[in-house]
Order: sequence, then C-alpha cells, then structure tokens
Amino acid sequence: MTPDQINPFYLRVGAERRDDPQRGDVSKKLKRKVMGRKGVGKLAPFGICQKIEVLTSGGELVDGRDENGNKKKGYLTANFILDRNKILDETERDYPPQVGPLDGIVRNKTGTLLKLTVFSHRHVPTIDELARQLAQRFGIQSDKWKIVLIDSEKTERDSKYSCIVGAFDINKMENTEIRFDIEKGTDGKAKKPVVYRAFGSDGNILTDVEAGFTYENHFYPVSGWIAYAKEPYKDALMAGVRIYCRGKIAAQTNIFNRKAGFTGEYDIRSYLVGELHADWLDEDEDLIQTDRRDILWSHELGQQFETWGQSVVLRIGKGARNPLKKKTWELFQEASRIEDKILKAFPSPDQEPIREKALEFAKLVGKNMRPEEIKDPEHVEAIVDLSLSFAPHVTLDSKLREAADTEDSPLGVITGILT
Repeated sequence: MTPDQINPFYLRVGAERRDDPQRGDVSKKLKRKVMGRKGVGKLAPFGICQKIEVLTSGGELVDGRDENGNKKKGYLTANFILDRNKILDETERDYPPQVGPLDGIVRNKTGTLLKLTVFSHRHVPTIDELARQLAQRFGIQSDKWKIVLIDSEKTERDSKYSCIVGAFDINKMENTEIRFDIEKGTDGKAKKPVVYRAFGSDGNILTDVEAGFTYENHFYPVSGWIAYAKEPYKDALMAGVRIYCRGKIAAQTNIFNRKAGFTGEYDIRSYLVGELHADWLDEDEDLIQTDRRDILWSHELGQQFETWGQSVVLRIGKGARNPLKKKTWELFQEASRIEDKILKAFPSPDQEPIREKALEFAKLVGKNMRPEEIKDPEHVEAIVDLSLSFAPHVTLDSKLREAADTEDSPLGVITGILT
C-alpha cells in the first residue's frame, strides 16, 4: 500500500472493498480473491499481542530517500504502529497511530510486513507444532506466497532455527477417498460446459453423490476431497473436514452437525478427514461468522450445505466400511500374533480345518474391534483364547454334519480330528 491508501483502505473499520471501483473483488497484483466484508480482520492480531507495526510499500517507482537518507528510486513506504491499549482508551478523541521511523522512505520492493510485539502470556508451542497449526489454516500449496517461521531463541546453525510451513498432510486410508472436481476430457482439460463430479478412489465417477447441491435453481459447487485417515486422529487439528473459502479456512466440522446415534458414528468421528473448497460462502452473501471460525449454518444456504455434507458423510462411512475393517484386522493380527498362536495350539497337519476355523473366528471378531480395544492386551488375549477354544467345537460340528451325509464313520471322523 502507498501512504495515501492507508487511511481509506486499511485503517478505516468497516470499509467494503468489493464495492470500491479502485480495488474490487480480487487483489491488484496476483488476482487472488479477497475474503471478508466487515473490515475488522486487521484487528485480529490484537487477540494475541498489544502492538502491531505495519511497514508497507506500494504504488509506482518514485524519487525519494532510503532508510539511510540516500537519494534513490523506490516505492513510497508507510510505517506506523497500532497500540491496543491506546485504542481502548475511554476518550472521544480520534486515535492517531504512532508514526514509525521508516515512514516516508522508499524501498526497493513493494510488499507489507506486519510485526507483532508485546504478546499476551500463553503457552508457546514448538516450531514444529506451530508449523502444523499454521498449515491447518493456511496449508494450501501456492507458488505466490509462503510462511517462514524463525525461532529467535535458537541460532542459525540449529536445525530447528527456521522452517517453511508446508501443506497440511494427512495419511489417508486406501480406497476410502471421494474427490470432488471438474470433469475433464481425455486431453486433461475441463469439459464444456463445466460440470463438477464426485469421483471414487478408483477415479470413476460416482452416481450416488454430487459435487455440490442445487438451491433455488442455482448450483453451488464444492471441490476437494473427503476420506478416512489411516489412523484415528490424535489431535483436534486433524479432526473432521476443513472447509476453505477463497483459499482461507472458514470452518472445521466433524460430521456437518449431524446428531448422534447413527450407524457407524464412532468410526466416522474417529477417522473422517477432508479438505473442501466453497468460494460461494463469501460471494453474494457472507456466510462465515465474524470470527472466521465457522459457517452460519442457520442461514438457508448454510442449511443446504449442511444437508449435503451429512449425506456425503454417510456415503463415505458406507464406502469405507470394508477398508476400515481390513485395517482393523491388520492391527489385531499384529497385536495378537494370532497365526503363530493358532499354529502352536494346533500343529498337526490333520488339524488344518481347526486352524482355519480359529483364524476365521478371530477375524470375524477382530475386524470389528475398536482401536482402544486392540490396545488392551487383556482384551486381545481374551479374543485369542476364545478363538482357540471355539474352533475345535465348530470344526467337530462341521465334520459330524459332513459325516452324516456320507458313509464315513462318525467315530473315525472324531478320532481324526482329536489325534
């Protein structure tokens, strides 16, 4: 920004930039869609600190002086400091920000630097934790911008001195993803007219779920993906589906506010993850709460989005049932060492039918266990013992039924099983 733009465009609370012919709906240089309508986002840093210093340069190249007083061409700079305590003073006078030492100089590049100081006392995360938290909110890959973290308490030689915030990566369970995207032709380009589709993990179009919804004869597209996580998530950052609008997070929801008590609820709450994009949340109307932490679900359009989301949640829960059971069975096999114990209990070649029944029974129970049950050694051992005890009886019953339909001697069948 130039100094002349600071008052009308930045410091003025409640300015609606989209109705301003000078600025419009996208950023001037990179044409990114802007977000928000109330003009209060600039005050958000006051939630964690007392002072905000702004150093911003813009406009066209002009003749001026740099920070050392030397004549040069550059971009005119504004430098000022906002003080939360002074803004909140009980006075009728207008609040004038403190002018910074670099105000009026020229700099080599355009751009804006925000410096936050006098932080409120609170827990300070490690650089890795903070990077993950920021990735959750801003982790959309782009070549237009980046976030760099620097730990001022470490030296540059320390491996944890700095890091670049990357994408918010989640390991997805195989064969559980539903992706929402524009349908493309064989040339990789969008088909005409542009149609949004839902795709399964195999890349095929799904016919029982849409990539958005229709309300009052207008289609509201949704892009992104929903899937099951490879492991039950252990922190709130991973929980549920992140919803972005114009490249910024607008909400995070576990099951689109669906009431408790539906089939598969536990698994969905433990595994459901996703990243959805819905730019229309902030187009004709602003459906995002003032604190930018959730959507106005009570709005008519918000209710339609909620209904669509709930249907998708149930659809992915149904589709992920088999992959989830497969994953649970693998965890049970690893925790119980069931194959080794079955072979040890029934080592004879003639006991192959018993081994098969024991494994079949263990799989039937094991694949339906919950993760915390698999972590309980006593519970796992009880399932193993039950499988070993149950298998001979089931095998004997099966063999006797077979013998009844043949001319074999039942006594001979029993002897063969028990020896």
